[in-house]
Amino acid sequence: MNIQPALEKLAKSIDPDQNMIRIASVAAVPSESENPVILSVVNIEENPQLKNQSTRLSRTQFPERQLIISVLFSTAYTDYLAGIDKLQTVIVYLQRHAVFEIFDETPVLPIVTNPTQISAEEIQKNILRFTVELLPQTIEQQAQLWLGLGVGYRPSVLYKLTFGL
Repeated sequence: MNIQPALEKLAKSIDPDQNMIRIASVAAVPSESENPVILSVVNIEENPQLKNQSTRLSRTQFPERQLIISVLFSTAYTDYLAGIDKLQTVIVYLQRHAVFEIFDETPVLPIVTNPTQISAEEIQKNILRFTVELLPQTIEQQAQLWLGLGVGYRPSVLYKLTFGL
């Protein structure tokens, strides 16, 4: 599974003009003319609900890992209220759109000489679905997160992306 297309899909879905959200480290310091909402990956873990499910695999096959990725949308606006407004745009969009699909070009399509030979079932195997869910945090959890990131607090919202549906 390739994480980059999922992050790009998420950012472009919320911000089709690509002038509000930037995928970067939360420690990135934007120029004053940019003022983006920064989308950062803060944690990647294996989905514990799917980790122990038994699968029938031959000795040469490996199960695809089902991941949960925690992403943080944070404001870097010099105008505090403008930053809050942009975060609200993210929150409202993700309340209305919780399931995303992208075409993952990496894993399972067979090598074919004629693209018309690819069946709909084979294409469907390459559709990567993920859900986006708000992760509420207490003040203490939020302080611990920002301390761990080594960056001063910025207004932010944390989401969980769950893959492998």
